[in-house]
Amino acid sequence: MSSLGTALIIWLDYNEHFILQENIFFRHRLARLFLLGLAVTFGLTVGYSRLFLGVHSIDQIIFGWSLGIWLAISCHFVMKKPLNRHSEDLCKNNPVDIRQSIFLTTIFFVLCLGAEITTYWVVNPTIVNDPEWRVQI
Repeated sequence: MSSLGTALIIWLDYNEHFILQENIFFRHRLARLFLLGLAVTFGLTVGYSRLFLGVHSIDQIIFGWSLGIWLAISCHFVMKKPLNRHSEDLCKNNPVDIRQSIFLTTIFFVLCLGAEITTYWVVNPTIVNDPEWRVQI
C-alpha cells in the first residue's frame, strides 16, 4: 500500500504540474508516461517481493495495491487543495485557528483508533496465524 500509494501520489503531483503548463504538455508526454511506468513498476515490485519472501499472501498484496491506488487518488483529488491552502495560510501568517485544527485532528484520531480497536475485537477470535509465517518472519 505504502510503496504504490506514495509512488502514485508523487507521480500525480508531477503530472499535474506539467498539465497546468500547456506549452510543454506534449513535449513531456513520453517523460510522464515513463515516470508513470516507473512508479507502477516500483509499487508492483515491492508487492511481489513481499509475496516472494512469504510475508504476505497474494490477496493481501492485491488489497494493499488497491488501497494504495485509492489512497493516492483520494490524497490528490480530495485533500490536496485544502492542505495547500492551510499550509499557505500558516506560511503567510494569516490568522488560522490552531485550536480548531487541533480539536478536529484529535477527533479524527480518536475515531480512527476506535475503529481499529473495534475491528480487533470483532475479528480477533477468527484470526489464526499460520505457524509457518511466524517462523519466516
